[in-house]
Amino acid sequence: MNRLPRGVRLVLAHTVPRELGEFVLGDLTEEFHARCSRSRAGARRWLWRQVLASAPRFLWQRFAAGRGRALATLLVVTAAGYGAMHLWDVYVARELARSVAAQNAGAPLVAIRVLYICLQGVAFAIAGAALAHATFRRDQSFVRNAALRLAPIAAAQFIPPFAASLTSADGYPMLFLIPWLLISAAALAGGAYVIDHGRRGGPDRNGPNR
Repeated sequence: MNRLPRGVRLVLAHTVPRELGEFVLGDLTEEFHARCSRSRAGARRWLWRQVLASAPRFLWQRFAAGRGRALATLLVVTAAGYGAMHLWDVYVARELARSVAAQNAGAPLVAIRVLYICLQGVAFAIAGAALAHATFRRDQSFVRNAALRLAPIAAAQFIPPFAASLTSADGYPMLFLIPWLLISAAALAGGAYVIDHGRRGGPDRNGPNR
């Protein structure tokens, strides 16, 4: 075997500065295979200790080199998108759903929930499209862009209702999370897809790095 384990290579790819990548990878590979001749399990333990111990230092070097600004931008945009969705949820989606329920006392609960989910979908689509527009890189695939830049906001918007369902809070049964998650994922991915493909004909604008 002439390569390091896949997990190690992924950690190195996301932590080691590009200018040091070949040097660090070569040194670790050489030492790893030398240790494998004695004990492969021991060599893997040594390798992971080295990689995890050096990861914070390498991440700082990347930040100091300017790449940290890209990560900071992504985190700020993600937080802003989540904050906007939270405000929409509290002051628009829920209030409208409650208003409809109050004016139509006989309306089925499922209809009120569908209305609430649709109203939430609007916020998800807008936030997803804004995040994609601000952070997507045209030199990377849509799948990679979505995984790196939409996953944080998708997780952020799903965690609160998921936590509420675990505590059996009123209005958040576990089954209700299924359509809620599906529509949020579809809206975010759809917004990103439109932005990503709509920019192909425009000027080349590379967003933040990993």
